[in-house]
Amino acid sequence: MSYQDIKVNETAVRILLPDSSYDTLIYMPVSDPGSLNGIIEKFEAPSFAAAAVVCDDWDSEMTPWPAPAAFKGRPDFGGRADAFLDRLYSEIFPAVEMITGRPEFRGMAGYSLAGLFSLYSFYKRADLRLCGCVSGSVWYEGFEDWALERLPLAESGSIFFSLGNKEEKTRNVMMQHTGQMMRKIADHLNKEEDRFEASFRYTSGTHFDGYEDRMRECISWLTGED
Repeated sequence: MSYQDIKVNETAVRILLPDSSYDTLIYMPVSDPGSLNGIIEKFEAPSFAAAAVVCDDWDSEMTPWPAPAAFKGRPDFGGRADAFLDRLYSEIFPAVEMITGRPEFRGMAGYSLAGLFSLYSFYKRADLRLCGCVSGSVWYEGFEDWALERLPLAESGSIFFSLGNKEEKTRNVMMQHTGQMMRKIADHLNKEEDRFEASFRYTSGTHFDGYEDRMRECISWLTGED
């Protein structure tokens, strides 16, 4: 396998190209493109391509609509996910897929607010068939109701949810029921069993533990290498 770094209008992207043929491409919003290496390094021979896309303003570009800050002293969330998603489709996906080729299965996977963004994107775009929501911020104001009132646009798809088993042990009331919210959204999607398969699991640790291992677990499940 090999990596290729590109810039698309000042947005840094790191692309993983496997040695063998592939039909799946997973996009990952990240703060550091180098994190892709740590996620992928334990795959002996990945059967998928991946692209880590740097997001510079998570509180704005990874959030679906404006909402109050989750913590005191932090700025409110900007709610510009639709603009970032439009830029992915108009600028970044075409540039990446000139190198990888257009995949049969395109997916999005992320951690924390990027997990929220990945799930939101999965609902919004019919060609996203795979979704990873790892420690995803589904506690975001209004998101649970929004997700339960509709279905994703894709004809079919697979969705992976995971949460650290210590994440809900927090004083932040918004985050104390994250696992319950994930299970409700997963159950909502699994009711459409002819269209969607959703998995939810707990892993060990807090929100800040095991990022690379947990993202690797997510990608393994989504790509069938679990």
